[in-house]
Amino acid sequence: MNLNRRTIIALVGVTASLALPVAAMAYSATNASTSTTSTQSRADHPRINFAAIATELKLTTEQVQAAFRDNRPPKTGTRPTEAQRTAALTATAAALGVEASTLKSLVTKHGRGAAQAGHKGPKAAAIAAQLGLSTAVVTKAIDDAHVTNPKPQGRPTEAQRNAFETAVATNLGLSKDTVSAAFAAVKAAHQAAKAS
Repeated sequence: MNLNRRTIIALVGVTASLALPVAAMAYSATNASTSTTSTQSRADHPRINFAAIATELKLTTEQVQAAFRDNRPPKTGTRPTEAQRTAALTATAAALGVEASTLKSLVTKHGRGAAQAGHKGPKAAAIAAQLGLSTAVVTKAIDDAHVTNPKPQGRPTEAQRNAFETAVATNLGLSKDTVSAAFAAVKAAHQAAKAS
């Protein structure tokens, strides 16, 4: 009897010691899943102020959020193409009952470009000074260029920089060489200021 009791107690102890790591693993997996879901939901439309867009369109924030959510590009594990983004924007605009151009303008005003305005302001002013234009005109040209040439994750490639500067030049009605020279001059001045 004593042997059986000791055996049972030992087995209970072993079972309990195994149960704790299993429970910890389950807790960790649950938290990781929740964290991933939360991150994905935040990444669907980063830095878009739905409330501001809703106010301008005289709609509710929920209506705007739902339209963007229901018409976002399919998740494939890679960044959506320009055609997919354009199709998503057009479908979202249709769902909201507005022109695609109107929604595009609002996304520029209250989205990525607006979120970066704090950092972009001084740079846009410096570029405007190089080009002899107003800061407002250059800022709008840069915002519009960001819509068709979204800022890539990480450092942009030479081709991406050229495409962006070409878009800015087109928006300003200037040559690409002129705009590229202004960008280069502002970048050089910024680097010199950091080095001093």
